[in-house]
Formats: sequence, structure tokens, C-alpha cells
Amino acid sequence: IRYAQECERIRLDVTVIDMNYMSGEWFHENFALHHYKHVKFPGKIYGPTKGGYNIRQFLKVNYHRFQRKLFIFGYMRTDYDKSWINNFALAPCGIVNIIYMKNDTQKEPSYWNLWNKCNSSLNLISNLSIVN
Repeated sequence: IRYAQECERIRLDVTVIDMNYMSGEWFHENFALHHYKHVKFPGKIYGPTKGGYNIRQFLKVNYHRFQRKLFIFGYMRTDYDKSWINNFALAPCGIVNIIYMKNDTQKEPSYWNLWNKCNSSLNLISNLSIVN
């Protein structure tokens, strides 16, 4: 994804942040300041260190900034950081998951239309039977 954005200039409207990078001091001191000016980082480093933040804090400060359109590619690690579980949930949408706040009462219709579209597509695929 980073190659497509940086070299091919594709989908520059999408912000991609690698959670592994967020746990490095170099990321916050240099890279984030220049490449992610529109993203709020609630601490100096991601992780349980002095001045650190957890994923719940990161999602809370950015949830409405990105108009409730936060996605994760792959999975959210629960072995390392379980802070998000009580406040956020994941909804599958193809190869990504939509991250949504559990108590969000003002969900944007287009957001949920996207979720319903993905969900119905997944249901269709799971109901297909293989014919020999």
C-alpha cells in the first residue's frame, strides 16, 4: 500500500499507519511529524512505557477526525493491547475490518451502508456451494 501511494500516487486520500512503526521513538520524532500531520498521537510512543499510549487512546482521539472511517488490515492484537475491547469493535468488510465505537449513536449512514454491503457479500460467498 505504501508503494502504491508513494510511487504510483494511488489512493492518496487513504492514511496508512503501521502499528509496528508507532512503537518506535524515531517514528514519532521524525516520520509522524512530517507525514501524518492530520493524525493525532496521544503520546510519544505506542506501548506501555513512560509517555506511551495504548490503541484505545489513539482510536478515541482520531475516531471523529476521520469521520468514523477507520479500518484495520489484518487483526487487532489482543495479546499485547486489550485496551480497545470495551470501547471499540470490529466489523468485517472484505480483507479489512471497520473499527467502530460501541456506543456511537450517530453513525453515518454511508458508513453502515458500506458495512451492510460488505456483510451481504460475505454472506453470499459463504452460502455458495461447490458443484462438481
